[in-house]
Amino acid sequence: MERLESPMRPAEALGYVGITLAIVTLFALPGVLTPIYWRVWATLFVVFILLGTIRYYLSILYSFRRPVEPHPGRPLSVDIVVPVLDEARVLPRHVRSILAQDHPGPIRAIYIVDADCRDASLRILRRFAARDPRIVIVERGGAPGKVPALNRARGLADADVVGFVDADVSLAPDLVRRAVAHLTSGADAVKGRSTPVNKRQGLMTAVIGAERDIRERIEYYSKHAIGGFTVLTGGHFFIRREVLDRLGWFDEGIITEDMDLAARIQIEGYHLVHDPLMMAYEEAPGTLRDWYAQRYRWYRGWLQGSRRNLGPALMSRHLRGFHLMDTAFLLASTLIAPLLVLYYVLVVLKFMGISPGAMVPNEVHLIASSISLFTPLAILLMAYHERRVGRRFPWVELPAIVLILPYLLLYSVALWQAFLDEFVLRRPNRYRKYRRSGRVDHDAFD
Repeated sequence: MERLESPMRPAEALGYVGITLAIVTLFALPGVLTPIYWRVWATLFVVFILLGTIRYYLSILYSFRRPVEPHPGRPLSVDIVVPVLDEARVLPRHVRSILAQDHPGPIRAIYIVDADCRDASLRILRRFAARDPRIVIVERGGAPGKVPALNRARGLADADVVGFVDADVSLAPDLVRRAVAHLTSGADAVKGRSTPVNKRQGLMTAVIGAERDIRERIEYYSKHAIGGFTVLTGGHFFIRREVLDRLGWFDEGIITEDMDLAARIQIEGYHLVHDPLMMAYEEAPGTLRDWYAQRYRWYRGWLQGSRRNLGPALMSRHLRGFHLMDTAFLLASTLIAPLLVLYYVLVVLKFMGISPGAMVPNEVHLIASSISLFTPLAILLMAYHERRVGRRFPWVELPAIVLILPYLLLYSVALWQAFLDEFVLRRPNRYRKYRRSGRVDHDAFD
């Protein structure tokens, strides 16, 4: 949430192109000496894509599992922490959604932490605070940014459960009730499903909406249902306070604090639940520039969290069997996925007749290439899942079937830049906050 510059200025683009060409040249040089070099690399890339393909299609199968219905126990007290940085256009919707929760236990306090606001956010919040004493505004202090703001609530939030909700996220009325029910049914932390509220704003938001729905409802839920790594994203989650205290709250050196915390929760043997029936709503970036900056930031944070947690995950006494394998694969693949950009070099060489191809049977190529069918199948499957729970499927997402390929190609550019900045150039964390429009589709909450 830091108010910093865009991750790529036009003048910097040539520098990144030059670095990329240098890396590609170094990558290609051994192939001049021995043709087997290309076959080894092609084989590694095909195997990596094959593993990802199998993983994606497993997620489709396991997405049919009905979410476990939690059994509520004794009511637990809840404190909610909200970091705020220039969210005036969406704050009223956000605050009202928290105040409208039907949780039977007390929401004791809502700590709104100022992360260096310069718009009308604080004036809006003070009006809400004047009407509801549970709203406590924590003034700015210390380092700016989202993660330091979250840590400033340490020592203030002392309820049984602490919820963290981004200021642009609106919660369904039953979200806190379901979250606490999970926490009284054996979970130590829980997150729900986030979906954009502005899918009809344009083609960009329609494709983002399709991607978010597929990831949240199919991929992330299935990874949890199958017993793999449970992802903690989406701008909201709830955790037992004693567990959070034992974990030491948030690492301010990692951009995506939720991903890092999810890894530490599972490495330490705590139980994290993903409930796709806990609905939350957020605004997707409305411009290509904002989307690129957001995805660059997300992936750079994932690189940081994966580098930090891969070793501890492999050494963990609590991760076993498929959970260990999936966690290790996710963290390791996050670190090496940007290198798939080099796969484009092999495609060009193959087209030129220089690369002889991978040392695998044609059937393996066929299975790996079937990953291209995942998005169309997943979008149609989303229509089924939404209908099953009484939600209306936004058919505006259908253009993603055609546009997902250029979307993913551009995504790979953001991944590659994040990789270069983190491991090659070692540049400081840089991203800019995009302004919300406050746009909400007429059927966003249906």
